[in-house]
Amino acid sequence: MAIVRWIAFAWGCLAFAIVAHFEWRYLTEPTNPLRHELGIGMGLGLIYGLPAWIALPVLAFLGRKRLRPVVTWGLLSPLVATAALLVLHTVVTN
Repeated sequence: MAIVRWIAFAWGCLAFAIVAHFEWRYLTEPTNPLRHELGIGMGLGLIYGLPAWIALPVLAFLGRKRLRPVVTWGLLSPLVATAALLVLHTVVTN
């Protein structure tokens, strides 16, 4: 179970990095003629990260008695960081 947990964590971190990369370029290049492509990149990062973001809360819940609270919250950090990034995107672009 620990291997699956850390694979899901690494997968979630990688998906967060992809979304953060495209979000950063989207916000810092307002005159880019291909700006809509950056939004598609963010969407693909979200789609590819979806299995990890579904698995991380389930694995954290199942391992809550064996794991320290810091580790449990650490497992949820990619999910929380991506959600915060999406809120930032929504606030800035609207």
